[in-house]
Amino acid sequence: MTGTASEMINSLFEGLIDWADTPRFAGSGFTRLAVELADLPGHPARTIARRHKAILEAQYAEFFEKAKVSNPQELAREVALLIEGTMLMMLVTRDRNSALAAAKAANKLVRLRS
Repeated sequence: MTGTASEMINSLFEGLIDWADTPRFAGSGFTRLAVELADLPGHPARTIARRHKAILEAQYAEFFEKAKVSNPQELAREVALLIEGTMLMMLVTRDRNSALAAAKAANKLVRLRS
């Protein structure tokens, strides 16, 4: 991904809206897997889900670092949390406004670090 941190944020959340608008949207399979296996903390599938989420967060941090945002790892964690919450809220409510609100919050976080 290239561009500014805000452009990346907007692209991520626009992508979530597009994905949620598909008929078979069911949120993150990795999150659903971890929730389904919540009572089995040592299950190998939970390890895979955790690894996947860590890879995504590291990719966000790398991009934010290239975009010259201060504290890119911290911002990556915050954006990852907003994305995760957005996926869950859109799964439950089917309301794309969740993504718009999360994108607005993420952009505020970017401005704080610029």
